[in-house]
Amino acid sequence: MRAWHWGFYSVDAFCLTDAPGRAFVAGGHEGIMAVDAASDQLRGVWRNEYYPIGLFADSAHGKLYCLGEYPALVSVIDPFANRILSSIPLAGYPHAMAFNTVDRKAYVAVEEYHDVADAIVVLDAVGDTVLAEIAVARAPGFLAYDADDDLLYAARSNSDRVLAIDGKTDSVIDSTWVSEDCRGLVYNAARHRLYSLGSVDEVTAFTPRTHGQNSYISVDAELQLFALDESGTRLYAGNPDDDVIYVIDCVGESLAGVIRVSAPPVALSYDAQHDRLYCAHGDEEGVSVVDCSWRATTAVIPVSASFLYWDAGTDDIYCVGESGLAVVDGGTHKVTATLDMGWPLGVASAPGWPRVYVADNNETYLTVIRTDEWPQVRAVPDAQATVVRGRLDWTGTLAVMYDMGGRRIADVHRGGNDVSRLHPGVYFIRQNGVRRGTYARKVVVTR
Repeated sequence: MRAWHWGFYSVDAFCLTDAPGRAFVAGGHEGIMAVDAASDQLRGVWRNEYYPIGLFADSAHGKLYCLGEYPALVSVIDPFANRILSSIPLAGYPHAMAFNTVDRKAYVAVEEYHDVADAIVVLDAVGDTVLAEIAVARAPGFLAYDADDDLLYAARSNSDRVLAIDGKTDSVIDSTWVSEDCRGLVYNAARHRLYSLGSVDEVTAFTPRTHGQNSYISVDAELQLFALDESGTRLYAGNPDDDVIYVIDCVGESLAGVIRVSAPPVALSYDAQHDRLYCAHGDEEGVSVVDCSWRATTAVIPVSASFLYWDAGTDDIYCVGESGLAVVDGGTHKVTATLDMGWPLGVASAPGWPRVYVADNNETYLTVIRTDEWPQVRAVPDAQATVVRGRLDWTGTLAVMYDMGGRRIADVHRGGNDVSRLHPGVYFIRQNGVRRGTYARKVVVTR
């Protein structure tokens, strides 16, 4: 046997084409699978039924990943061309996803079925094929990637161990003990620290590859939700039982205080442009707007939400709740558009993308929103990109460079700018004096 691909429970038909050489396998009501006859690589899967369970934006490579639980599948979408690039079967139910920006990979944590062991599936983020499967004892529910050390960290919710996986070899190289069972992983690139949210009342902070320098931050609560500020100095966290947001000082690694909100939070999203925190309270209580400098609630937006997404490019907040999707202007906090949906699960996009994608577990498709259709959305960047290596020559006026996550990276001045320390990926430049959400240049940094 040269290769094996899990695709369907049963096979009803099979055929082989001459040119190009492809094997097509029909799985009855489940769909059709295509395999390259020469290389044995899986080229695509077409499903009759596919219900999304999660969306993940790969901002570095400009791709959107949609996970499906039954059948277990990851669809790779080009948000600029608005088309599916590939459909990749998974050997188990997907739980979490992370992206390797150094080695250009994507990771999907899957739970076993059909006697296939739990694993972390490694995908080629360029060619959209499976590169490897990393065997783990139990499927991790939390993944965090450290680009500085090229390490993937993985943990499951009922374990006090965090695995370290080498980004180049795709192998487990270390295991770090944390004080409590993990309820979330946060990597702080600005501080080069990893945080494990504990299951009782403590957060473990440690430096990758460095043992014996752990800090244990007491918060007197089990933290399940988190949002990190732009500078990496504050970590905001909460749980659905307490009507407070805990503020962790990432410099002193201590509890800096709490922020009272109107009801227990169920989702958090940080607004880097205004140093605000949006806090969703579920179906009845609205969305609280927290001024992070004052550590106080300044407004309550009257929409229901269990998931939040702040779009850095347009300064809009997407609020997903049982009644559907509401788009809120980040400047006025007024609802600018609504969309009725059956069972919305989440939203994904990135600065510069011309579209926002919404997953609905009741539907076999994604809802695609053109960002220029909303009244408050501004212009998206030019699709043409400038490719640079080490040095960026800029002929315009003083400008600012942002990454795909909307974080301010550096000032850009006229002449040569050293970008050799930036991680490879897509960046955007906005000249001073133009309105937010309008970018003058898209830049691709390569090695």
